[in-house]
Amino acid sequence: DVLWIDGSGSGGGTLALSASLDALTLWNLRTGSAVATMRDADNEAEVSSLAADASGRLIASGYHDGKVRLWDRASWTLRVALDGHRSAIACVAFSADGQLLASGSHDTDIIVWDCVAESGMFRLRGHKDAVTAVAFLPGEGSGRLVSGSKDSLIKVWELDAQHCVQTIT
Repeated sequence: DVLWIDGSGSGGGTLALSASLDALTLWNLRTGSAVATMRDADNEAEVSSLAADASGRLIASGYHDGKVRLWDRASWTLRVALDGHRSAIACVAFSADGQLLASGSHDTDIIVWDCVAESGMFRLRGHKDAVTAVAFLPGEGSGRLVSGSKDSLIKVWELDAQHCVQTIT
C-alpha cells in the first residue's frame, strides 16, 4: 500500500507513505528521498495494509502478526498498538469522521475499533475466508460497513446492531 500525503503545510511538498518490511517510510516525491521512518521497536512483523483518516490526524497500519498500529500524523509517532486478530491484517479503513477504524483479517473476522478510546468496540463474524476489503458507508447512527472476502461474498453490516443485513454472492 502507498498513501499520498499533502506535506505542503510542513514545506515538504507532496509526500508518499509506504510499507518497508516492518516499518513505514515517508518519501518526498519531489526529491525522491526518504524523509522519515516510523517503526515500533516491539514489532518484527511486516506491514500488510495502510489507511489514513480524512482529517489527516491518524495513519493506521495493519501487520502480519494481527496487530493494528495507530500513528499520529503531526509527530509521526506511534499512538497505540491494537491487538485483537489471530492472523495477518489484510485491510484497514477509517470512518468518515475518523473516530472508528475497521480491520479485516485472514482470521475471517472484522474488528471495529474506537480511535478516541484506542480500544476494540466489537467483532463482526460471518465470512468463511480472509476479509480482504472493508469500507464505511454513511447512514443512521454509526452507519454501515461493507466487507469483501476471499469467500466470494460481500457483506453489509449494520454497525449499531452489529449484524449482517445483506450478503451478496
